[in-house]
Amino acid sequence: MVDPPAVYAPTYYDEAVGLPAPEGVYGKKLHSNNNIATQISEAKLLLDLIMTQDPIQYANLTHTSAPMPVLLIKVLGEGRVKMLLGLAPYKADPFSATTTPIDGKFLALKEDIDNPKEAPTVITLNDTVLTVINVMAPTSDQFLEQMVKKDDKQDGAMWFKEAKVKTTMVPVAQICPISAMYAYDVLMDAIPARVLWERIKVADLQAHEDLRTHILNFLQTVHTDHNASNLTTMDLGTANPFMARQHRDAKQWAKEKAAKIFETVRVAGTVAAAMPASPGGATQAPQDFQKIAEAMVALQAVGNQQRTTGSAAIVADTDTAMF
Repeated sequence: MVDPPAVYAPTYYDEAVGLPAPEGVYGKKLHSNNNIATQISEAKLLLDLIMTQDPIQYANLTHTSAPMPVLLIKVLGEGRVKMLLGLAPYKADPFSATTTPIDGKFLALKEDIDNPKEAPTVITLNDTVLTVINVMAPTSDQFLEQMVKKDDKQDGAMWFKEAKVKTTMVPVAQICPISAMYAYDVLMDAIPARVLWERIKVADLQAHEDLRTHILNFLQTVHTDHNASNLTTMDLGTANPFMARQHRDAKQWAKEKAAKIFETVRVAGTVAAAMPASPGGATQAPQDFQKIAEAMVALQAVGNQQRTTGSAAIVADTDTAMF
């Protein structure tokens, strides 16, 4: 649907100024750790994961300590997007006596922080956010027409009504992978989809047109005001997940996740906060020592029981149990 980039005069993007610089802890860490090639590669890995539509593979997001899942999400009822980090399915402890309402749902860090000791914020998403759906969206030509007009009367307004675009469908999920370097400011606050659309339009992605096309298609759907009866949209239901109250398990997950993928994060209540900082100012790669200790105690108890009853020991994957 989206044509390869041609000669294009930007409306919002100032090439002399360039892309926005990272401001928060997450953005600065991403920028220092990952070069352009790495960020693009990670975005394509996530795109491949989405397009395969294999829920079994989604568990891979849990086991990575890298912030590979960098993605966009639509702000409910608006033509704006925010960026999320560290998306992964939450798996409750199968040996716990209590249940949690977030078991099986997806969690992600939802905005950057200014201080490494600041508690990270989290968002809880349904298990359908990676499901690819066909969504009505404007064509590239229709979108370009609006870009030239530079209709900024309402910053978060959507440009297109469903009736104007109902003949065009694009396959997208409700979240979209992106290289963080194009959207560091989106980690701090929501921005109009059209602003980000233009950055991707003029980006040096000639060797990755599949990624460019997918991102542009996603952003074009974000700028479409779908009818209330249409359930195949980018809006995540009628409730705003950004405003929803988060379960305590989700908050603890966010602390551990931030400490795991950003070594500089030392939030109270995590193993990383109790570890001494290295001379360079960063902690060593955090591990879930509490879970390991508990597992060792359990093993010792099972070993004692085995000597008396002959029963077999079962060892849990501590990293999986944590996330």
